[in-house]
Amino acid sequence: MDDQTRASLRALFGSLTAGFLAAPPGLDGDPWLGIAGVTGVARPRGEWDVASSASAPGLPGDELTFVTLADGTLVVDGDVPEGAPAPLADAVEQYLQPPYRAAALRKEGDVWAVAAARVTVLELSSVDGGSFEVARVGERVTFSVDGVASLAPLEVRRVLDGYEGDVAITAEHIDGTTWVAEIWHL
Repeated sequence: MDDQTRASLRALFGSLTAGFLAAPPGLDGDPWLGIAGVTGVARPRGEWDVASSASAPGLPGDELTFVTLADGTLVVDGDVPEGAPAPLADAVEQYLQPPYRAAALRKEGDVWAVAAARVTVLELSSVDGGSFEVARVGERVTFSVDGVASLAPLEVRRVLDGYEGDVAITAEHIDGTTWVAEIWHL
């Protein structure tokens, strides 16, 4: 788990336990403290689509990241016993259907905090590497694999063709021909 993800999780889960008045009232003196759904104030979308907690006995370590594919397959970073992360996935899937990327931190004992965000899964056989970035702005396409620029394979150009306008995609290799991607419309 990278430092940015770890810091985001600690901030998210720390604020969840700080209580109702963890954030000061808004400058407008709003008596409902700007609570989304009560005042009409939109809830800002952060890095995560869902946050939850679950008991996961037998799960080693203090942090874990995983991806759940559309068919329910869990692809876990690290060496964990078969089925041990399932309670974390079950907690996420009460609110969010796969595919998603999740990160979890041990809170106390067997209790874990888990946060997840939707992802796009790509099946690409023509890209070798750990990660790639591709962008289309106007008619210009840029592509790099593991930070090294090259020409975008036809298979990747076809993915771009599925989106209108200017678009950028970053993807991480998960397993075999499976990539998890984030897509931004520019």
